[in-house]
Amino acid sequence: TSSMNYLGIDTISYLDSYTLKKNYKDNPWIDLINACKVIDEVDQIDELEVYDFLNEHLDLDATLWHLAAEIIFSDDDSYINKGGMDYYVYYDVYNERILPIEYDGNTVFGNSNWSPFYNENNVDFVLLNKLLAVPSLRERYLAHFRTILEDSFDTDYIQELIDQYASLIDSYVLDDPQKIYTYADFLDEVDDLKDYFLNRSNYLWSNNEVASQGVDILNVEYYVGNNTFVQPNSLDEVLVSVEVDSNSPLDVNLYYGIGLTGRFERVDMEYDVSLGTHTYLIPPNVGGEYVRFYIESVSQNGVRVYSPAGAEHNVYIYQVKMDDLVYINSNVVINEIMAKNDFTASDEAGEFDDWIEIYNK
Repeated sequence: TSSMNYLGIDTISYLDSYTLKKNYKDNPWIDLINACKVIDEVDQIDELEVYDFLNEHLDLDATLWHLAAEIIFSDDDSYINKGGMDYYVYYDVYNERILPIEYDGNTVFGNSNWSPFYNENNVDFVLLNKLLAVPSLRERYLAHFRTILEDSFDTDYIQELIDQYASLIDSYVLDDPQKIYTYADFLDEVDDLKDYFLNRSNYLWSNNEVASQGVDILNVEYYVGNNTFVQPNSLDEVLVSVEVDSNSPLDVNLYYGIGLTGRFERVDMEYDVSLGTHTYLIPPNVGGEYVRFYIESVSQNGVRVYSPAGAEHNVYIYQVKMDDLVYINSNVVINEIMAKNDFTASDEAGEFDDWIEIYNK
């Protein structure tokens, strides 16, 4: 009952299952309830609308990254293993959505043979049971899953990292008079940790779904006029151009969002036969605004690939040029600014606040 299962619209139903740690808005419970409700109803939604439907109240992409990381590192003290404990439900005020966050990660690196879809058939684990049952969400999850495997489970990378960390503490372990394990145990565990990563990687890549190959995104560029990667002004459309490693039919989608935070809008990119690229024109935006975007390729068998691979938290970004400022001759001016005022200038109460002085001439 504390695993983001929908318990109805009455707030009372959730009070015994969740502990409110902090709140920055009135009635934060309604946000939890709304997120649980869209998760519960996702199997009733047309698949083309699932992304937008869930993102009204749940940060879908962050949730899938959360599940992928927890399962890959076999965190047995977690949402994915215990259900409604050892995780936070967090409301992101900037994106106005709920997302799960790991709480206790001290028992990872346990079982090297956990399925990449661990507990997906258990209805109590609603994030796994409901989300991974939707093909497009399952493929997005798998794309993130592969990214973590490729980045963090590469044998040369991880063994070098383990040796680096082990060498930092080696002499301290050897000389520690209070240690509860022997120095030989420490050395054995370093080898065991390397074995875990190797065995876990081999096991996961042996899964047919994990090993499925999508269509690589070879190149992403954006144009203002005929110029690549230049800063647009507030009247400029920005042409995003994408080259993929395929001549066969496939979908290429652009996700873009206005501002440094917030939701993404999904749009289909058009294939330009003459250029052999997929393109989309992002409309003009106001001066000073940031625009974020990322690309998704969808192969004929549904496998998804993202560029950048870390989307939606790692994305392409540009800023629109500031429009020429119009200076107004005003009698009200900013006269003084005091920033980072730790001990420079105290006020009449002897306090060191930051301040701005506005002066009427």
